[in-house]
Amino acid sequence: MVPDNKNFNFSELIPEPLTFIDSGFGGDGQTHEVRTVAMLGAADHARLQRIQRHIAELQTQLVKAELRKKQLLDAREKANETQIVQIDKQLDGADNTIERLGAEIDSENSLFVQVLIPSLPRDRIQAIPPGNKYQFIKWWREQHPTPATKDGTPGEAKAS
Repeated sequence: MVPDNKNFNFSELIPEPLTFIDSGFGGDGQTHEVRTVAMLGAADHARLQRIQRHIAELQTQLVKAELRKKQLLDAREKANETQIVQIDKQLDGADNTIERLGAEIDSENSLFVQVLIPSLPRDRIQAIPPGNKYQFIKWWREQHPTPATKDGTPGEAKAS
């Protein structure tokens, strides 16, 4: 629609609504409205940014933990019996850390989805497999592109 220079209509600013159909993984097939960037208030924007920063921190820790596990596995191949016992204990710790970080990332992804689809019950969001939550968030971000940072990763829009 071409804007009329003499009249301002808010409906021209409102993008097409996004929807989420809750099918699969125990869903009931209901359609839920997905909040767009334009629908979010300042508190929701701040919450999503906090969640995204925390997820990024957790992912950095997860990469380090996985790298540490790989180093331990490599060291185990060259170790003697006494060293293997010690390395196995460290591997158990690395596995526990990786599992904990994965659960924390999933929890943060659940919070992200909850902000975007407030009509979807919390227990339902938690029942969605982690990879599917991630795919939903990725889809939502594709609907709301942000300017890229210097390294090409998504960044926050700068205030004018």
